[in-house]
Amino acid sequence: MSNTKLTLILLSIVNILLGILFIAFPGTLLLTLCYICGAALAVLGIVKIVCYFKRDSFGIPMYSSLALGLIDIVLMLLLFFRPFSVAVLLPIIVGIFLIVDGFVKLETAFTAKRLGAGGWGWLLALALVAVAFGALLIFNPYGSLLNVMMIAGAALIFDGVQNIFAAIYLGKNKDLFH
Repeated sequence: MSNTKLTLILLSIVNILLGILFIAFPGTLLLTLCYICGAALAVLGIVKIVCYFKRDSFGIPMYSSLALGLIDIVLMLLLFFRPFSVAVLLPIIVGIFLIVDGFVKLETAFTAKRLGAGGWGWLLALALVAVAFGALLIFNPYGSLLNVMMIAGAALIFDGVQNIFAAIYLGKNKDLFH
């Protein structure tokens, strides 16, 4: 098994496990993700602010670092004190990811068809479902946040399975894609 194929399968398994966590613990995972992102923003903000007050190799301050550092700190405060207000964006981000990944798989399916590879219809169908999942996450304003998190979990599981299928499919048809 090639390193690329193994990496894709391992990343797909991580997707599936994340999806299971999204479904099993939507509220806890949502808060945890907000706090982790908030902590990362706090560190980034402090580093950027410190960089502002230091001089770079040319002896001038990095002017945008102060503003960007302060923005990071404000975002960190929002994530720590208003996590559910900010967390509303998470399903949208996952939805965008799924749509982009679905479009990439659409391209792969059409390339496979053009090259005469069998089974390209499965890739096409899976890609369309990924795009539909992504659109559902982005355009479902009536679902509660926890329901949307569970839908995001199902979408991540689906995406992981789709990527494993694509890795196996591409491995079997690699001669056609060279």
